Amino acid sequence: MIALQAHAKINLWLRVLAREAATGYHQIETAFCALRLSDDLAFENSGNGFELIVEGADLGDPDHNLVTRAARAFRDATRCETPVRVRLTKNIPVGAGLGGGSSNAACTLIALNRIHGWPLSASALHGLACRLGADVPFFLSGAAMALAWGRGDRLLTVPAPAPATVVLICPATPVSTAAAYEAVSRAAPSLPVAPVASDDLLSWDAIAGCTHNDFERVVSRWIPDFARIRSAILDAGARFAHLAGSGSAVFGLFLEPPGPALLDHLQALFPEAVTLQTQTRATTQRGVDPPPRRS
Repeated sequence: MIALQAHAKINLWLRVLAREAATGYHQIETAFCALRLSDDLAFENSGNGFELIVEGADLGDPDHNLVTRAARAFRDATRCETPVRVRLTKNIPVGAGLGGGSSNAACTLIALNRIHGWPLSASALHGLACRLGADVPFFLSGAAMALAWGRGDRLLTVPAPAPATVVLICPATPVSTAAAYEAVSRAAPSLPVAPVASDDLLSWDAIAGCTHNDFERVVSRWIPDFARIRSAILDAGARFAHLAGSGSAVFGLFLEPPGPALLDHLQALFPEAVTLQTQTRATTQRGVDPPPRRS
């Protein structure tokens, strides 16, 4: 059995650029930051064909899940048909912009490559990840922090600052990523924002000076409590607070861990939301490349 953790992420900086006429995909510029919050996946050589079992959330038809889509892409690329059963335990809120589905897909590519004896190179896995979604290449890289461009396929990993506490408030209504992109493309152009550079990510204070999210100008209208949630997090001492990815989660980053009563206070203010506390990751995870051969 192979057990992997599929970590969540937040976007410290996110701009949505033009849509590609040929594919319909939007170009992006973003700064990814991985969190310790994770889903748990266990992969076994058993069953008939490919089987996905989900615990902790209703994700609908398993055939449409990113785990299944990743397995299908891997099978098409390798023609490997070994039976695999996947047990996915969901801990990352669904439809919150935290990248849970994309992280699950990346773990699936890594696990299936191990199970089948490393038939695909890291470059080939990256190619599959790019076709599955803009967040998948980042999760496949195992990086704690990275800049990304294009469809998330062009990555520059950067050293992450020391772990910081992140508080997440996830409203009950999920946000469709596709709907969020469509809304941004139809909205009036945003004001110019200076691109973020790797030097802007050297410290949390530096990061605080450039945080931005293009989705906030449209998705915030779909979340009735967005302004109140963000204000409550900032009032609690967060260095900065923003929409997580395409939403609906709002995150606040704290340089000092908040007191134990904060989560109870925020949960009382927003009883229908899910309130969580986690930390940013500071180290890179390995797993794409095969282990070195012993001489």
